[in-house]
Amino acid sequence: ETAPGECPYPGLDAFGPGQAKWFFGRESVTGELLRYLDEMVLGGPGGPLLVVAPSGAGKSSLLGAGLLNALAEGRLPAAGSAVWPRLMITPGSHPVQTLRSALATLANVQTVGGDSRFVVVIDQLEEVFTVCESEAERSAFFDEIGTLAADAGPGSALVVLGMRADFYARATSYPVLRQAMQARQVVV
Repeated sequence: ETAPGECPYPGLDAFGPGQAKWFFGRESVTGELLRYLDEMVLGGPGGPLLVVAPSGAGKSSLLGAGLLNALAEGRLPAAGSAVWPRLMITPGSHPVQTLRSALATLANVQTVGGDSRFVVVIDQLEEVFTVCESEAERSAFFDEIGTLAADAGPGSALVVLGMRADFYARATSYPVLRQAMQARQVVV
């Protein structure tokens, strides 16, 4: 149902978690993402989950209105996962600062249960190559992601990276991204 004057089409913007009721047709790939996250919770190989898609394929909508909404609905089998803290960021021109600031917001969030985690979705990962001008900062950012995603067990992060497919070759220069490409990726 819609409210008077409510438009279900966001135009060129991505569907976000608040627009999940309008987002459909990606149930299968959302389920695939949830299966990977469940594997990560159960102790699968460390590292992030990489979502790769051509520009305009709906990757950001999938992550925002698909995956984050599915997590909020408790569709990840892990107990208590519906209330795990979640955040979605884009790297921007200073990705290390962006990541640290976002993680700082989670520092004050109380989690419940002995096996609680938090979910970090980094969309538009290609910004690290397009708007971040420092190779040192780019490398530091990928090192931080690697450390964040390598931790296992309660209190650790599940890291999901969304990247435009035309940056795939550049991404192979970074060990954490190569690891994700080899072990855990979804192509949209």
